Amino acid sequence: MTEVYRLEHVGFRYEDDAVLDDVNLVVHPADFVGIVGENGGGKTTLLRLLTGEKTPLSGTLSFYGENGISKRAMHRIGYVPQINPTGGLSFPITSEEMVSLGLTRSITPRFFMNREEKRKVDASLAHLGIRHLAKKNVHLLSGGQKQRVLIAKALVDEPDVLIFDEPTVGIDRESKQQFYDTLVHMNTVHHITILLVTHEVDVGLSYFSRLFRVKNHRVEEINA
Repeated sequence: MTEVYRLEHVGFRYEDDAVLDDVNLVVHPADFVGIVGENGGGKTTLLRLLTGEKTPLSGTLSFYGENGISKRAMHRIGYVPQINPTGGLSFPITSEEMVSLGLTRSITPRFFMNREEKRKVDASLAHLGIRHLAKKNVHLLSGGQKQRVLIAKALVDEPDVLIFDEPTVGIDRESKQQFYDTLVHMNTVHHITILLVTHEVDVGLSYFSRLFRVKNHRVEEINA
């Protein structure tokens, strides 16, 4: 079975500051991976390597057996950033316009979509149970609803991997439960590989199949 990710002796630094050093990590298809660690310890940099935003300065990173993450392969990865508690961008954007951003990986909404693009956006919203929010301003939604819109955006291009950065910050306990239930469904039914950075490890611990800690510039696997 082809591995999703294999990192061998990966290192990364910003100028003279080492962030990651000699990182060895393997992720298998349909893994549900939790990633924990102290703030500033390198978790965000690790995500940037896994999404292809950054390239290792040393060592090797393979994605589905190929060296590095090419632009062609990036459509296989859906990324869900942390919700900005202050609301983020202020200009009005509907849920369906937000989801359409996942089709082009741009910051400009698709105000005019062709039939296939519209079908994908509608299907992604429906999959998350939020089709009724399609015309609603994202900034007026609750934290849990915003999170579902962002997941729909990440899913619209039908990725094999979903990567989350602190996804449960700013949402209530019930929404967190619904969020993890949604991820379990995508992981077990649709076999999507999930990697999730969190500091709320107690919330997600029972869901993870594997747990990694970023510490002292290294990544170690611990018992989930």
